Amino acid sequence: TSNSYDTAATVSGDNGKQFRAVASNSEGSVNSNAATLTVSGSSGWQSDQQVGSFYSNYSFMPEVASNANGQVAVVWSTSVNGAQPKLYIRRYDPANGWGADENLLLPLHGSGYGGSLAVGMDNQGTVTAVWDAGDVGYGAGYGYSRVWAVRHTPASGWGTPAMQPLPDHNSNAAGNGWREGAATPALAVNPAGGATVLWVQDKCVQGCVPGARLVAATFGAGGWGELNMLYEQKVESGLSYSPGDIWAATGPDGHAVVIWRRVAYNPANYISSYSRWSMHFTAGTASGSTPVFIADEEVPVGSLPYLETALAVDGQGNAVLAWLEGDFTNGVSNYRVRFSRYGNTAGNWDSPQLLNGSCHYVTHPTVAVAANGNAVVAASNNCDGVHVMAAPWTTSGGWGQQELVFASSYSIPPYPWSVITSDGVPMIIAPVTSDGSLQSSRRVAGQWSGLEEASGASRGSRAKLAPLPGGDVLAVWYGTDGFHRSNIYKAAP
Repeated sequence: TSNSYDTAATVSGDNGKQFRAVASNSEGSVNSNAATLTVSGSSGWQSDQQVGSFYSNYSFMPEVASNANGQVAVVWSTSVNGAQPKLYIRRYDPANGWGADENLLLPLHGSGYGGSLAVGMDNQGTVTAVWDAGDVGYGAGYGYSRVWAVRHTPASGWGTPAMQPLPDHNSNAAGNGWREGAATPALAVNPAGGATVLWVQDKCVQGCVPGARLVAATFGAGGWGELNMLYEQKVESGLSYSPGDIWAATGPDGHAVVIWRRVAYNPANYISSYSRWSMHFTAGTASGSTPVFIADEEVPVGSLPYLETALAVDGQGNAVLAWLEGDFTNGVSNYRVRFSRYGNTAGNWDSPQLLNGSCHYVTHPTVAVAANGNAVVAASNNCDGVHVMAAPWTTSGGWGQQELVFASSYSIPPYPWSVITSDGVPMIIAPVTSDGSLQSSRRVAGQWSGLEEASGASRGSRAKLAPLPGGDVLAVWYGTDGFHRSNIYKAAP
């Protein structure tokens, strides 16, 4: 025997397990009485750790998906020196902690991985990932982009990536009538199972007025299924109306919302204007409701559009949306964050509000909702210092007063991320110093708490949060050491 032994670190799944000591000599062996292990710890952020064993300067920001059982998947892509890209996944569950990395060699078509990765997870633990990639197979010499999808199950690992069906522009059926590119994929995964992939598909032969269609298709264990056009290009009074960038979110009951920026293009003067529209559908299907207008964007002529958008859906089909746009007031270029809420009973969006409307530089919106409908919208601003501001929404009182979450010593507005925990507490995390110190604040009893550091020595940026059972939260971020890293916030010891 030895005076001490090293064992694997305990996890919450070890709590309650029984252990015995066995003493042996030449006369025989004897077992001790059983001892029950109790795994306990402190509340707050625990120790940060590395997620993923592969280092690369070409690792893209991680995407995070979670389900109602507290399971979390972190998915990211990696490419080194122009090599064929890989898709990585690492899973976490509250009972057993982190699993091992699993990677998938992605099909290399044309320009390769496009970077628009979206992921979702159902309550059985199946993860669906979608992205766009170049493809020279349809039209020699043209690197048309295509949407790809793949599933990862706990039992079987990665499936085989499958390229989108090509819509036939003469019908709503699958075919190969369009050679043109597809881009900006979005994903809605039903917690009960089933996924809808959405994308914008160009429909334009060379020399035509640019146009596009919003397409939805189901994707499951058998690959691609039903396909439909949700929004067709329209030409009215000399203007061409078509969808641009899209975003989607799903609530815990499978109710999903897709948002798109409708582009109104005037071929006579090459000027475009923009507005926001929405459509509701059930995740796992390819049919949607009547489009609903949200708001016109105040994008000044000659400026670039701003694409930062955050969307979330609650358990009753209500949705909260926040987006960045620009205006030009008093001779100054302004960055504004507007937000609006969709009431599923009324069937419309409320009048958009400005977050910290007195500030001319507000960016990086984030939205979180609880299953019961409570919500929070937050964004960074750079007026009289760098701050993160928030607007809470409650089912009892609607939108509340806008609140200061925390001030940052960083000169550049940080990217905040928000979540509402399983016990109903809003949390916001963001880097607050120039070295990437990630700090969080929780809104308890109507007040934002003092800052609590999540990142430790690794630092990082653009953290993402996932709720865990018992009010706990898991954070994942891209560390300054080149690895993805994580930490867990414990609501109670």
